[in-house]
Amino acid sequence: RPVRMTGIYSDPSWVITYPNGDQVRPIGAMFECEIVGGILCADGGESLEVAFVDPTGQGEERLDYSPLHQVFWHDVSHPSDRPYIR
Repeated sequence: RPVRMTGIYSDPSWVITYPNGDQVRPIGAMFECEIVGGILCADGGESLEVAFVDPTGQGEERLDYSPLHQVFWHDVSHPSDRPYIR
């Protein structure tokens, strides 16, 4: 269940080119959520692996995040009264 929107993200340098040549510049919305049930599973198409991770980076699931994901984690771990816009 969504707890709060932590940020909205985009950058003109973010360009994704698909195999057919189509290009997109994504806009992402990040939410902090509460786990209420269900089963987490990758769909094999868009997501090859999914996991619940501790935003404090304290657990076994500690990952090496890309610079973009480091921005997401910063915003999650520094709550604001309104979403970050980056």
